[in-house]
Amino acid sequence: MVETVRVCVIGSTGRGDYGHGIDTVWKELPETTVVAVADDNAAGREAAQKRLGVDRAYADFREMIDTERPEVVGVGPRWIDQHHAIVMHCVERGIHVYMEKPFCR
Repeated sequence: MVETVRVCVIGSTGRGDYGHGIDTVWKELPETTVVAVADDNAAGREAAQKRLGVDRAYADFREMIDTERPEVVGVGPRWIDQHHAIVMHCVERGIHVYMEKPFCR
């Protein structure tokens, strides 16, 4: 039996949103489940929570990662100025990152 991989998704509505399907790609992978979403925009967070069908949503990605302890984080914001803080927070905790390019400048 295949274990389910726990995924958290990070977006930033109005600042790169959720990339090109970084939030919904997990629905196509039966061995993954999205457990929570983080978005610093309240309206975007609520919309993503409904779109992804998750019970838990956070304003702060750090709180989400430290509380949920996922195996993978989907980094959605396309504005690369946000990538470093998110990726480093994941790497320091041994969490895999799924993100579109470019990763940085």
